[in-house]
Amino acid sequence: MKYIEYKFPRGGVLRYVKNKVSKSTMFEIRFDGGTKQNTIPGLAHFCEHMVFGGTDKLSEEEVNEKYFDYIAVNAQTSLRDIAFTGNIITKDFPSYLDLLSDMLTKSTFSEDVVKKEAQVIKQEIASRRNDYRTKMYWLNNYNIFGSDYYKYGNLGTSKSVESTTGEDIKNFAKNNLVAENLIIHITSPVGFKKIKKLISEKLESTLNSNPNYKMLPIWGDTPKKEKFLSLKHEDIGKTYITINLIFKASAFDFESARIFRLVTSMMQETNGLYKTLRIDNRLVYSFSLYTVYLGDYAILTFETNCDKENVNDVIRAYSQYIHEKLKNGFSDATLSKIKRKQLHKKETSEPRASVPLAKLDDLYYYGFMVDRKKYDKFEKTVTVEQCNNMFKDKILSSKASATIFGDITKSELIKKSEFDYLFDFKKELNKK
Repeated sequence: MKYIEYKFPRGGVLRYVKNKVSKSTMFEIRFDGGTKQNTIPGLAHFCEHMVFGGTDKLSEEEVNEKYFDYIAVNAQTSLRDIAFTGNIITKDFPSYLDLLSDMLTKSTFSEDVVKKEAQVIKQEIASRRNDYRTKMYWLNNYNIFGSDYYKYGNLGTSKSVESTTGEDIKNFAKNNLVAENLIIHITSPVGFKKIKKLISEKLESTLNSNPNYKMLPIWGDTPKKEKFLSLKHEDIGKTYITINLIFKASAFDFESARIFRLVTSMMQETNGLYKTLRIDNRLVYSFSLYTVYLGDYAILTFETNCDKENVNDVIRAYSQYIHEKLKNGFSDATLSKIKRKQLHKKETSEPRASVPLAKLDDLYYYGFMVDRKKYDKFEKTVTVEQCNNMFKDKILSSKASATIFGDITKSELIKKSEFDYLFDFKKELNKK
């Protein structure tokens, strides 16, 4: 896919793809500086809320009415960024940029609105008190990386939100919602020159400047923790299990990334983990298996939940599966089946207007544009030996970790020696 990249004078980036499928304009306007930039837990998220809190000309109600009148628009805060996204009628895009510019540069951050919005966020925090999957997500990330910003998630705590002032938020916006860290991905039927001129005049040129701003790495810190188990007990009626295996497999090395993708696909086949997690030939646990690339690492995460009586069975089953694959490898028949499935999916998929924007995201997440045709051609040549070597040679056994959250207590878990087996791959890796 061809795209055009333009760097604004102050360092921001615009990436554009001509939209040939739809007449609408789809966009992602990001400011690289989300939760990782917090000096107060939840500050980035609070800032995102407060740019809707009224400007020097528009009240809070007027800002929200005008913004959401565009219908298919949103705003969100993640670990990496604060983003304003949408899919709107192309003729409405100029007026949207005018409004967003005012919100980003002329918000008053009134203390009265801050206090009112703090109550809204505290209710949001309270509503997620029983959102155990979200709790598990942040606990597990803290388990892997050990970074403080993972402790509180995007929302912060009721105490931190209550203590945040309008001046705190104003300073965060002044330092982070700036031209230097602006990243825009857009696909539109309007030509590039007109889009560039429009964005330059109505948004980029109006933004505050912070010449000392340092762009953050996309995926944050590299894994630092040695193997360990993190356990948190809450009486919730079930137990969540997450096991992380870390491999030396960079997304920037497209061959290793694609081989690793085939490996994870084979693990999810019916004769793979689905068969392994059948306990006593009667009970099959649903699970998810996904990969996150972080710098030069690939983090393979296994997630499931079950009754506490079955926690040890699941952990043993998954552990035995990993050990068996490290010892004996995957089969050529399984790899061939995966390739057939992927070919069928490609041949039957329909073109979508969102595809160009998704491909631009590759640039944001991985640092390069993914050449799908090149990848597809390469995957056809991959052998099962390459997959097995990837799985065996690239695993970093000392970096494995497990997070368990829910009903089970420490005394009810399997013995430490069995957890050591979960993480100890020395025999299979022929290490002394």
